[in-house]
Amino acid sequence: MRTTAPGFSAAAYVNSIWDSQVLPEAASKSTDLGTLLQALQADPEGAKEKYGHREGQRPYNFLVKGEAKVLSVDTTSRAGTVKIDLAPGDGQPDATLQIGPVIRGTSIRDALPFIQFNMFLNQLEYASVSNAMNEKVAEDVIGTLDLASLQGKAVEFEGAFTLEEGKPPTDVLITPIKLTVK
Repeated sequence: MRTTAPGFSAAAYVNSIWDSQVLPEAASKSTDLGTLLQALQADPEGAKEKYGHREGQRPYNFLVKGEAKVLSVDTTSRAGTVKIDLAPGDGQPDATLQIGPVIRGTSIRDALPFIQFNMFLNQLEYASVSNAMNEKVAEDVIGTLDLASLQGKAVEFEGAFTLEEGKPPTDVLITPIKLTVK
């Protein structure tokens, strides 16, 4: 079952699956973020089972999409973020998108059912895949955006987030897989 070999390159692996597997999976399996947030409020366990993915007892991860207005841009730290208000909009932030250049977490890797721990030689290889995905996002998804002009603009996104146990479903930090300024 293991797909790795000596000299494993996480960047090469991610590049080999990004266009052929990651982007199509996000496009076809993403749930509208507004729909998911409502479902998580109404029936958290049911929504996790219906829309989420997890391995074993790890936290649930979700592929999401939506259209939103950028309310604020925070680049004071290298782990930059934007607060977004989902369409049609009420002026209040509904979620946060990571814009880096440092992208944190393992949400993308963990939301994709075709990437599993047992495919890799060890935890280091598995972790390096997540790091390579985050680097791909920072370079290819975010790297081309003019972050200084994002505030007030409409965006369309596909991405992933992890719902940590004990955190409210209103505290959503999305790692974008696709981000388009409209």
